[in-house]
Amino acid sequence: MDAESFKIFYSEYPKHVEKQNAAKLWAKLPDELLPVIMEALRLQKKHNWRDTNKKYICNPARWLRRERWEDEIEYGEDVIIEEDFYHTDAEIDEVLNA
Repeated sequence: MDAESFKIFYSEYPKHVEKQNAAKLWAKLPDELLPVIMEALRLQKKHNWRDTNKKYICNPARWLRRERWEDEIEYGEDVIIEEDFYHTDAEIDEVLNA
Protein backbone atom coordinates (compact mmCIF):
# COMPACT_ATOMS: atom_id res chain seq x y z
CA MET A 1 0.00 0.00 0.00
CA ASP A 2 1.13 3.55 -0.58
CA ALA A 3 2.46 6.23 1.76
CA GLU A 4 -0.67 8.36 1.49
CA SER A 5 -2.94 5.59 2.76
CA PHE A 6 -0.45 4.94 5.56
CA LYS A 7 -0.73 8.58 6.67
CA ILE A 8 -4.48 8.13 6.99
CA PHE A 9 -4.13 4.82 8.83
CA TYR A 10 -1.51 6.19 11.22
CA SER A 11 -3.47 9.34 11.97
CA GLU A 12 -6.55 7.24 12.79
CA TYR A 13 -4.66 4.71 14.91
CA PRO A 14 -5.02 5.66 18.60
CA LYS A 15 -1.39 5.06 19.55
CA HIS A 16 1.42 6.89 17.75
CA VAL A 17 4.64 4.91 18.28
CA GLU A 18 6.99 2.89 16.06
CA LYS A 19 5.88 4.84 13.00
CA GLN A 20 8.76 3.69 10.77
CA ASN A 21 8.22 0.02 11.60
CA ALA A 22 4.51 0.37 10.90
CA ALA A 23 5.21 2.16 7.60
CA LYS A 24 7.49 -0.67 6.43
CA LEU A 25 4.86 -3.28 7.23
CA TRP A 26 2.14 -1.17 5.61
CA ALA A 27 4.10 -0.95 2.36
CA LYS A 28 4.15 -4.76 2.10
CA LEU A 29 0.37 -5.15 2.39
CA PRO A 30 -1.77 -5.62 -0.73
CA ASP A 31 -3.97 -2.67 -1.74
CA GLU A 32 -7.09 -4.86 -1.51
CA LEU A 33 -6.75 -4.88 2.29
CA LEU A 34 -7.14 -1.12 2.67
CA PRO A 35 -10.95 -1.08 3.10
CA VAL A 36 -10.83 -4.17 5.33
CA ILE A 37 -8.13 -2.70 7.59
CA MET A 38 -9.73 0.74 7.83
CA GLU A 39 -13.16 -0.70 8.67
CA ALA A 40 -11.64 -3.01 11.31
CA LEU A 41 -9.74 -0.08 12.78
CA ARG A 42 -12.92 2.02 12.92
CA LEU A 43 -14.86 -0.75 14.67
CA GLN A 44 -12.06 -1.61 17.10
CA LYS A 45 -11.70 2.05 18.07
CA LYS A 46 -15.44 2.32 18.60
CA HIS A 47 -15.98 -0.95 20.47
CA ASN A 48 -12.83 -2.79 21.54
CA TRP A 49 -10.78 0.24 22.60
CA ARG A 50 -13.52 2.69 23.61
CA ASP A 51 -12.68 2.77 27.32
CA THR A 52 -9.17 1.36 27.08
CA ASN A 53 -6.06 3.12 28.35
CA LYS A 54 -3.68 3.61 25.40
CA LYS A 55 -0.95 1.66 27.14
CA TYR A 56 -3.09 -1.47 26.66
CA ILE A 57 -3.55 -0.91 22.92
CA CYS A 58 -0.86 -2.63 20.89
CA ASN A 59 1.52 -0.58 18.78
CA PRO A 60 0.46 -0.06 15.16
CA ALA A 61 3.41 -2.11 13.86
CA ARG A 62 2.42 -5.06 16.03
CA TRP A 63 -1.24 -4.63 15.06
CA LEU A 64 -0.25 -4.89 11.39
CA ARG A 65 2.31 -7.67 11.86
CA ARG A 66 -0.17 -9.84 13.73
CA GLU A 67 -3.02 -9.06 11.33
CA ARG A 68 -5.14 -7.74 14.18
CA TRP A 69 -7.68 -6.35 11.71
CA GLU A 70 -9.03 -9.91 11.77
CA ASP A 71 -9.77 -9.75 15.51
CA GLU A 72 -13.32 -10.23 16.68
CA ILE A 73 -15.15 -7.02 17.49
CA GLU A 74 -16.23 -6.83 21.13
CA TYR A 75 -19.57 -5.10 20.99
CA GLY A 76 -20.05 -5.21 24.75
CA GLU A 77 -22.84 -6.31 27.00
CA ASP A 78 -25.17 -3.54 25.95
CA VAL A 79 -25.56 -5.08 22.49
CA ILE A 80 -27.80 -8.12 22.31
CA ILE A 81 -27.61 -10.32 19.26
CA GLU A 82 -30.65 -12.29 18.23
CA GLU A 83 -28.81 -15.60 18.70
CA ASP A 84 -28.41 -14.73 22.39
CA PHE A 85 -32.10 -15.47 22.95
CA TYR A 86 -33.07 -19.02 23.83
CA HIS A 87 -36.81 -18.43 23.88
CA THR A 88 -39.23 -16.69 21.57
CA ASP A 89 -40.98 -13.48 22.62
CA ALA A 90 -44.23 -15.45 22.96
CA GLU A 91 -42.61 -17.95 25.36
CA ILE A 92 -41.19 -15.15 27.49
CA ASP A 93 -44.57 -13.34 27.54
CA GLU A 94 -46.28 -16.56 28.59
CA VAL A 95 -43.94 -16.96 31.57
CA LEU A 96 -44.28 -13.30 32.59
CA ASN A 97 -48.07 -13.36 32.38
CA ALA A 98 -48.54 -16.66 34.23
